[in-house]
Amino acid sequence: MKKLIFLLVFSFLLISCKIDNEKWKESLESVASGGSEAAEIVAYNNALIKLSDNQHGYIQSLNGNLNRIADKLLNLDDPYAYLSLTPLIYTNIQAYNDPDPEKPGSAFEKEDKEFFEKNVLAMNELFRAIQNDYSKLDEYIKAEDFKDDQGKAGNEMISQIDQLVEKYYDTNKIITDKIVMLSEKAEWEVLKTHPFKDHIFAMKDASNAVADFVTFAYDNPENYGSNESKFKELYEKIEAFNAQRETLASPQNSAYPGKEIYFSQYNKAVTDFLIEARKIMRDAAASGNLTQNNLNDLAREEENMRMTYNNFVD
Repeated sequence: MKKLIFLLVFSFLLISCKIDNEKWKESLESVASGGSEAAEIVAYNNALIKLSDNQHGYIQSLNGNLNRIADKLLNLDDPYAYLSLTPLIYTNIQAYNDPDPEKPGSAFEKEDKEFFEKNVLAMNELFRAIQNDYSKLDEYIKAEDFKDDQGKAGNEMISQIDQLVEKYYDTNKIITDKIVMLSEKAEWEVLKTHPFKDHIFAMKDASNAVADFVTFAYDNPENYGSNESKFKELYEKIEAFNAQRETLASPQNSAYPGKEIYFSQYNKAVTDFLIEARKIMRDAAASGNLTQNNLNDLAREEENMRMTYNNFVD
């Protein structure tokens, strides 16, 4: 089985601008009744974030199960080979007032609207195909049909799911690249008078810099020596953004209680990432390569950053 590596998980750093204040909620939730174009784009962006995060969470759990199944199919004669699969449950978490990701609104230019209609539908169809094929594999395993064919059909199904997942993330990436480009200006427009706009965009800069570092690591795990200067450049970029953000005053405002705690947690998450990155770069300089565990550790620290960011803006 080809091991599934989520090279594009970092593309999920689409930035949410949903702030928990009635004024800002209204600006995003009244889009259908005449909200600004900027608010409509941000609301659509947020709907895509929610959809991508939800589907990615399912695929992460599925990937763990595929690896366990693949190991089992390699050890059919081992009576002690233990197969424990995580139950996979997918629930659509779109709220009633969220924009439909398959139906971008009138704020988008005709060409962009058609782009999202086509590609979000394709992404959702790929996701449903992944779910359907996994259900067949799950049935095959539960019925122990692998005893009839020595696991041949099971391995073929794993390969098919693997290909679907790769296509899913390819499609997700082109959607992500497009909405990031379009939502940048809209975010500034929606947040231009918000008291924490400087904090939000400083956090975004750091998050994007970390995403660049991790993506480069996943794309270039071998021959670290020839890529060391680029790793150092990307690391120093994170450090620079980190230093700039840490000069900002604690975000305190009676309308947004608790934000100073979430901001502090985000800052710590960035520091933790830098610590992990230094360790990994030092080890890779000695060994010549980044291991799969190195990549997993970077992804984990990046995910912690994303979670603390979401706590701040949600």
